[in-house]
Amino acid sequence: MYSQCIGLDLILALAKTILFLMLFLLMDVIIPFRILLGTVSIIRLRNLRLPA
Repeated sequence: MYSQCIGLDLILALAKTILFLMLFLLMDVIIPFRILLGTVSIIRLRNLRLPA
């Protein structure tokens, strides 16, 4: 029973670390993507405002 508990704890710890790593990777991917989308939308708004 005790060895099974230790194994489960290790699996949970591994899962948590993997989740955190995935989250950090997602943040690294999402933030520049959002900045890119923001600049594109700003450029579009400026282009729409220019003729008027």
